[in-house]
Formats: sequence, structure tokens, C-alpha cells
Amino acid sequence: MQTKFRLAVASVLLAIPTLVTFSTGCKQKANCSNVQGGQGVYICTGPKAYTYHKSSDCSGLNRCSGSVISVSLSKAKQMGRRPCKKCY
Repeated sequence: MQTKFRLAVASVLLAIPTLVTFSTGCKQKANCSNVQGGQGVYICTGPKAYTYHKSSDCSGLNRCSGSVISVSLSKAKQMGRRPCKKCY
């Protein structure tokens, strides 16, 4: 019984993301870079990420293992990213 309680507490603590909302509206685990001019999109810097998103709130970013950052659309395309099927 005590082990189950410890696991439940640990699960809750691990499930609470350390998200920070900046004045740009970008929710992420690390720094948010502003996109000046042009259309900005959001990408995950995790090793398995391959899409770009319209919004930092897209459910496609929920499992991001890296940071969520804002980049220009042209930069995202330059990186070989393709549009997210959920938000585009």
C-alpha cells in the first residue's frame, strides 16, 4: 500500500510540467525566441520532432521532449520541418 502511494505521488510530481508563459504567449520548457517580422511558427527541439505548429498550444507539442521555441516559417522549412496535421 505504501509503495502504491509513493508511486502515485511520484507520478503526479512528474506529470506537472515546468511550463512558463512569457509575454509572447509562448509556452515552453526553456527560452522563447521572438520572431521579428514574417510569420512565426513553433517547433520542438527534441530529437524525434519533425513538424512546425501554428500555436504553442497545439496538442502535437504536448509530448515534446526538448524545448518549444518560436522560429520563422522559412527557418522551419529550412530545417526540413513539415506542417503539423493537427493545426494546419
